[in-house]
Amino acid sequence: MTHFSRSFLLVLCLLFSACASHPTYYSKGDTLYTQGRYDEALLEYAKAVIEEPDKHEYRTRLYETKSKAALVHFQKGKERLAAGLYQEAVSELIRASMLDPSLEGAGQKLKEAQRLLQIDEDYRKAEELIKKRKFDMAKNRLEKILAVDPENNRALGLMEQLKRQRKVRLDGFELDVISTQPITLKFKDAALRDIFTVFSKLSGVNFIFDDEVPSRRVSILLEKATFSQALELLLKMNNLGKKVLNEKTIILYPKNIEKVRQYEDQIIQIFYLSNVDAKKVLNLLRTMLQLKKIYVHEELNAIVIRDQPEVIKLAQKVIAASDRADSEVVFDVEIVEVGHNDIVDLGPTLSTYSVGLGLSKEGTGNLVSDTLDGSNLIRPSNSLEMLYTLPRVVFDFAKTLGDSEILANPKIRVKNREKAKVHIGSREPVVTTSTNGDLTYSNVQYVDVGVKLDVEPTIQLDETIVTKLGLEVSNVSSKETVEESGTTVLTITTTNAQTTLTLKDGEQTIIGGLIRDDFKDGTKTIPVLGDIPGLGRLFSGKSTEKTKIEILLSITPHVVQSKDVPSPDVATIWSGGENDYQVGPSFGAFAESVSPVRAQAATPYVTEERNIQETSPASATAGGPPRLFIKGPAVIRQGDLVPLSVDLSQADKVYGVPLQIVYDPDMLDFMGAEEGPFLGQNGQRTLFTSHADGQSGRVHIANSQLGKSSGASGAGSLVKMVFRARRQGQVRLVFDKVELHDAEGRLLPVKTEGLSLRVD
Repeated sequence: MTHFSRSFLLVLCLLFSACASHPTYYSKGDTLYTQGRYDEALLEYAKAVIEEPDKHEYRTRLYETKSKAALVHFQKGKERLAAGLYQEAVSELIRASMLDPSLEGAGQKLKEAQRLLQIDEDYRKAEELIKKRKFDMAKNRLEKILAVDPENNRALGLMEQLKRQRKVRLDGFELDVISTQPITLKFKDAALRDIFTVFSKLSGVNFIFDDEVPSRRVSILLEKATFSQALELLLKMNNLGKKVLNEKTIILYPKNIEKVRQYEDQIIQIFYLSNVDAKKVLNLLRTMLQLKKIYVHEELNAIVIRDQPEVIKLAQKVIAASDRADSEVVFDVEIVEVGHNDIVDLGPTLSTYSVGLGLSKEGTGNLVSDTLDGSNLIRPSNSLEMLYTLPRVVFDFAKTLGDSEILANPKIRVKNREKAKVHIGSREPVVTTSTNGDLTYSNVQYVDVGVKLDVEPTIQLDETIVTKLGLEVSNVSSKETVEESGTTVLTITTTNAQTTLTLKDGEQTIIGGLIRDDFKDGTKTIPVLGDIPGLGRLFSGKSTEKTKIEILLSITPHVVQSKDVPSPDVATIWSGGENDYQVGPSFGAFAESVSPVRAQAATPYVTEERNIQETSPASATAGGPPRLFIKGPAVIRQGDLVPLSVDLSQADKVYGVPLQIVYDPDMLDFMGAEEGPFLGQNGQRTLFTSHADGQSGRVHIANSQLGKSSGASGAGSLVKMVFRARRQGQVRLVFDKVELHDAEGRLLPVKTEGLSLRVD
């Protein structure tokens, strides 16, 4: 018993030590258990255990109920977590972990809920500090969030607001730039060193040139750029590397192999792995990052890398996205074997269907044997007596009914894609005897008999479980020994079933109908007498035996540990150019100047003048161009799943509709999309794809007909989507880059309407 189990039972003892003995505690617990009220049943079972601590049945029921209650709280915790109710999720998951410490999935989800709850609190604090203009304190809060969740969009957005209050940070140094005003560089056929001289005066940062930096002339036109953007552009255009010495000085050098080795530092980093084999990570990193200085420490399951800091950062991101715990499932199995017997014996039977006749010596009573021994020889002078035996008649008039039920209720915990086997029964010996000359050898082999269950689960990312299931129920129907050889022969009756199931977490399925019917009908009669018509039945005994055996299997999977799949932001890693590894895209300073999320907030949608005009519903009049609009509810609740539809009306010969839908990822989570029936009317073949960028808040959809077609006309649904409301507020979904075209590829005019939602 674990420390927690002892402590838990001790607490219950203290709570109920004053209770008088009551014989119905266990029965009350059973009633509550069948009603699914596991928390209340747990208390009743605990009282029963306290009153009768020697009852192993009570203890077993108590621990089983703890597991059931833990699974219920675990499921509630996951639902609260998905709804964004982090505080309630933490409470439910703490209960689940306390009731069943072996439920690792609850501990895993608890850490996630606590992390998200802390992030939510830190974000609110950072917002308040920014309003109070306490920027340093707000920066510390945001850095705390980003240390735990580097891709948190809300924290990144607030951090951008603080950039205007902070110094430019480069390679771990905060540069002392004299002004944060935009920089404009306009040069035509100017010397490279002269451009950096002007750049130095504008920024206040000194640039030192390596002796091997070539003298060349450059033309550049850059308007309203930040210091980071201007510096990155100049370095990329002239194939230069940089090394920051201090907040006022940067060395520039040619970016070739020799100079990179001379100026760039290398660090050694050790990565300790938990869930993935170090040799597999070695192959992954060598393939993706072409690492040369890498070592596998097999005893610690660790990877040691020596390389440039940017490469080390990339390796860290790749390992963080790859080293993920696999999922596990517990199967709750019930196997029931039900048997029914119906035996009827009717009519006369003889004790033996033979008549014995023999001779004996007169006066001795000894039967004359066919064995020639000296004591039993017959001489002519001997007198013999004749002896005989007749069978005894018994009249049977009996009917026997029998019912039997055998129950097995194993619980099996299995890791994803692993096999588990359970055998409940016995191992029957089979003896084989062999003779070699005067020596006799006996060999004993054992055969498994009983209930054998094989399971092999594959746990999908949506927590559905595809399970290969094999069931065998067997028993020994007869056992014989061959006298000549001494070999034991078993006759085993077996029922097998093999199938593949797809079940959801907590979904129960029953496999039945594994039925075997046996019927035996026999008659024993006296020859000649039993053949007399009518009277023959008086000399015949009849026996019938009916046996029916049915096997039922009930299986319920419970995912106790989900696969820790990283978010798309973590799994998507920018890695720079082909041979220029860096954390982030090339010209990343330009990409960072405007965050995609904040850009869409400032400009909710972009229209293309050639074929898109934003209209209101009232402006869509009959006879005008096709109308593309998003249909759905106007008011939703936080945490709800919201079905939306993209519909097209007044369409004429539309062959394809590629489009993008823009939404606020801080307000909504995109859950999925499927094709509507419009383009597939009249059985037309179609092609449909969808892809969502959760960071920028865009859903990319391509929907088109295939083959020869004149296009679809009329009105109908193009796309059906599902979103989840994350937080309260107002949010708008709008179209971007919509193209309607006919079978010839010509663009068609279209009017679009977005949708405004209020989340309460």
